[in-house]
Amino acid sequence: MTDAYLTELSMSEQIVPSDAYKPRRSHKRPPPDTGFARVLFAEDRQRDVADGLQGIILKGGILSLLTLTIYRFWMKTAQRRLIWRETRLDGDGFEYTGTPLELLIGSMIAIVILAVWFGIANLGLTYVQLAAWQNFDVSIFLFPIIISPLVAFAIFRARRYKMLRTKWRGIRFGMDGSAVKYAGHWFLWTIVQILSLGFLTPHKRMALERVMTNHMLYGDARFQFEPPEGALRHLTAHWMLPWLTGVIVTGIVAYVAYSSGGLTNIFAEFDTQAEQTDTDATALKLNFILGIALIPALLSYPFYLRYKSREIATVLSSRRVLNARCESHLTWGVTFKPIAAYVGYWLLLVVPLMIALGVVMFMAFSTALMIDGKDLSIFSGNVQPQLFDSLAAKIAVYSGLYFFYGGMILFSLWLAALIHFRRLHTYICRGTVVHNLASLNQVRQRVRDDQLESEGFADALDIGGF
Repeated sequence: MTDAYLTELSMSEQIVPSDAYKPRRSHKRPPPDTGFARVLFAEDRQRDVADGLQGIILKGGILSLLTLTIYRFWMKTAQRRLIWRETRLDGDGFEYTGTPLELLIGSMIAIVILAVWFGIANLGLTYVQLAAWQNFDVSIFLFPIIISPLVAFAIFRARRYKMLRTKWRGIRFGMDGSAVKYAGHWFLWTIVQILSLGFLTPHKRMALERVMTNHMLYGDARFQFEPPEGALRHLTAHWMLPWLTGVIVTGIVAYVAYSSGGLTNIFAEFDTQAEQTDTDATALKLNFILGIALIPALLSYPFYLRYKSREIATVLSSRRVLNARCESHLTWGVTFKPIAAYVGYWLLLVVPLMIALGVVMFMAFSTALMIDGKDLSIFSGNVQPQLFDSLAAKIAVYSGLYFFYGGMILFSLWLAALIHFRRLHTYICRGTVVHNLASLNQVRQRVRDDQLESEGFADALDIGGF
């Protein structure tokens, strides 16, 4: 199976497996008698799968809105069962055996632990006057740093859960190892990555993937992570372009801002604005810095997509079970096209959707005004729940806001599954072959597994994906 971030192979670009790692070569579909096992997703059934996903997401999304997001665990389970079933290796589909209750219970436990974690972190921040109840505008920028130790922990447990709940030809996948130890590797490599100004990002990615892959199991056989010869060198070479673009653009922006004195003037204006509006000047400055940081990020993103395709191909081509091994080749175009299609469809459909949801929200606000007997003009068009008196009016306003933003999220998820993820998964499967698949015939089922937990942390942090 592939992770949610995996890239695709273009409809017109196929591969010829080879023993050598040649990322620049042109690839064609192998002939049927080559003996290589192909991975396919819904071959010749793309429309049926798209209709199935659309029905699952629309039904599950509406029920999730009505049940305060609780039904999303049933929706995610149905999605996975469909995707796993339609993903076939050598003609045999995969099977997903997870249950919605496992996801629900795991997420509830994770949310409680996260609440305790945030509480302890905020108590520590009170000594520097940056706790959420003291300075929310600034503390919100610290939240990603606060949860960062849990991110790697959640990623490891999410993959382990999906492996434990996946079967192929009746034999269960699995994963052992410690999520805490993986989080320790991630923390140390993150320090190295920061000290190198991001230059060693490919080394971090490969090192962490080695830890993950070497703990993966298929039956009683263990996966091995063996990169092709020269893979890391090629990966680092592809990383140079987005990395240099980001560093150079950041340097130019910083130099222009410093030499012109504009940064000093802007920060002085933020101080004045903060005094006049009773807001935090530090929060305004952080917002400005983050906005400026988007410039190098956007300019380097197309080159990053090119690197990402190489990274995914390298990771897949490095996995082996017994004598069976994967081989994958991806190109820059196939990484860019699904994202471009998603953004295009989103921009095309978001305006009519916002109008429709805006009508629903306006009706909710109008109902609240009638309940309290107030006129919209007294709010100067700024309708806020706290400005209403009765509980019924506040509920009406909150309901309008909930369905507006919930509808936007539902629309984004629906479009991502149909336009982006389905194409990515289809083409990454089409661009992957497995050598020596017959060696897996000697694999037998494991007697038992000790790790039966859910992926609650990944779901609570919204990083679990499919």
